[in-house]
Amino acid sequence: MPRERDDHSMSMKGTASRGACLLLVCALGLVACGGGGSSSKSTPSSPSAPPGAPNSPSPPQSKREWFAAEDLIADNAAGAIPDATPPLENRHYMPIGSGAAAARHEFRGRIVVSEQTMSGNTPDSNYGQNGLLQFPGFTARFVTVDGHLVPLERGILARTSTRSTWRVILSPGRVWSEEIDGGWSRASFPFVLVCDTNNEAHNGLATFVYDDNGMSSIQFQIVQETASWNRNDFWGRVRASYTPEPVPHENEVRAAFLAERAALTPVRPWSDLDSADSRWDTFVRGLDSDDISAAGIVADGVIYQRGCVTRLGDYPYCEYMRHGAYSLTKSMGAALALLRLAQKYGDEVFQLRVRDYVPISAAHAGWDEVRFIDVINMATGIGDANPNPTAVDPFADENAVTLGAWASVASEDEKLDAVFSQGDYAWGPGRVFRYNTTHTFVLAVAMQNFLESREGPDARLWDMVTGEVLNPIGIRYAPMMHTAEGGDTGGVPLMGIGMYPTVDDVAKISTLLQN
Repeated sequence: MPRERDDHSMSMKGTASRGACLLLVCALGLVACGGGGSSSKSTPSSPSAPPGAPNSPSPPQSKREWFAAEDLIADNAAGAIPDATPPLENRHYMPIGSGAAAARHEFRGRIVVSEQTMSGNTPDSNYGQNGLLQFPGFTARFVTVDGHLVPLERGILARTSTRSTWRVILSPGRVWSEEIDGGWSRASFPFVLVCDTNNEAHNGLATFVYDDNGMSSIQFQIVQETASWNRNDFWGRVRASYTPEPVPHENEVRAAFLAERAALTPVRPWSDLDSADSRWDTFVRGLDSDDISAAGIVADGVIYQRGCVTRLGDYPYCEYMRHGAYSLTKSMGAALALLRLAQKYGDEVFQLRVRDYVPISAAHAGWDEVRFIDVINMATGIGDANPNPTAVDPFADENAVTLGAWASVASEDEKLDAVFSQGDYAWGPGRVFRYNTTHTFVLAVAMQNFLESREGPDARLWDMVTGEVLNPIGIRYAPMMHTAEGGDTGGVPLMGIGMYPTVDDVAKISTLLQN
């Protein structure tokens, strides 16, 4: 696919049986938060860093040598955070030593994380100027459940920073204690850095110590991404505050988390598959091994998986590693939404005209007869790049300048204006396939407005998909990029790109589509 290379893909074969396989590969988009960044795969090193090459962990330690409790606590009280430890093997963010035991304290309340300049191995000086080296401040609530640190907010968080380009998605982590920590408990959690203009995902790890009344600074590192143009490590230490407070509906929160864990698809190693070694090269043909974050096959209700790989060892929270889905969002998001609307309101939904649900500002009448089905089929008859209907040029309009203009603006109206600047092909809708991410967004707006016409102004399209399609198959949280609107107005899901699925999400959605 021009403009969408599988340079850092998550591939997953979803099957209803061993006899039929559906290959899904997460394709990459073009417009990047870190456009112009380094493509280096190198990892910053420290003379005193523990021995061991990336993906080749060092022998287990008997006690913790990094991120000592007293250092994390002192840094939280300091006026300025010193340079944090460069990235280490991921195992340093998990329990270390035979003295690791259950946490000594419950964690129940709100944390406020400060904005902080990150370190990074990118040589691009623009990173510091345009907010790409600013870790975004955020506020979130957590509660401990059976040794897990569970965030209550699991979507794309609002940032408190005015300088950072990033936002954060949080996932459940762990709590424990180590003898060396002097009576404090220790926690870690996985997170993803995401941005407003692009579906790239940068998976990170964070750790801190805490007691009943407070917490230390947070040490973090990011050494994995779905973004071939922005392969940079980031790391830092940020100040944070903890306010113990009751968690609303705590019993329901606990029950929901336990149900979420119970609903995870069983995972077994790839080597458990029959003749797995002989099939692996075929399965990942055309992909560099360094470009594969995770890969697997769903067979008989089990994921046979190979890795959640980073530059510094396997990701310890593999079930929560999120991947930028890019154009898979068109199937896992837009198609599921349209199918659900047709299931609820009848197949005539496919024949609805876009113009009846979207204010069209185009200077031509090309959109007048475009139906919902034409948009999902990518046969709108709208475009500028190649007016020859017999040309084998399906990506002509995707490679035009409109995609960049659409991605660079934030609101629904601005994005629609960018789309409607496109011209009108003479052949009309339903005739010629021309791939166009921006048109899927027009369909998202049309579906949102159609849903409101049936269910009222408070109906939200992605809430419907999450609540009525994804939750019933065991996917409780499904972060999606939305437009940015003023005030309390909810945005529209982008749908052309924008999902951040886990391997488990892909397995469940693939199985739903296969069935």
